[in-house]
Amino acid sequence: MSDIEPKNDGRFKKGNKLGVGHGRPSLSAEEKALRLTTRTQFKTLMSKYASWTPEEVNAHIENCKNLSIMDMAVLKHLSLMNEQGSSERMDWVLDHITGMRPKQSEVTVNQGKTLNLSKLTKEQLTQIKQMVIDQEKINDEN
Repeated sequence: MSDIEPKNDGRFKKGNKLGVGHGRPSLSAEEKALRLTTRTQFKTLMSKYASWTPEEVNAHIENCKNLSIMDMAVLKHLSLMNEQGSSERMDWVLDHITGMRPKQSEVTVNQGKTLNLSKLTKEQLTQIKQMVIDQEKINDEN
């Protein structure tokens, strides 16, 4: 063994005095409860307004001057989503209502072979996408 190796085998040990005071302070019970309440209220509002038509959302924004800030933020987001036709905004809404989807960077291809998509170039990804589209067309015809 050399003298350069760490004394604790490089693993984290509780009670590290060097890190004290450098992290985010822990939340109090009241702050945790407020965050949970806000998150739950936000999900409830998103679920409520997501089923409305764009006309209903815009009319509600224009006619209701006594809405909470959270109501207005959700309605404005849904209105912008409709105006811009943004799939990213829709994904964001669905992720916050139903929970985040796991990010997938590997696809199983042909009998258990895996392909790591994060290492492919844009051209390779475009070719794979076109192959999938072509295969779906073939499957739909059959």
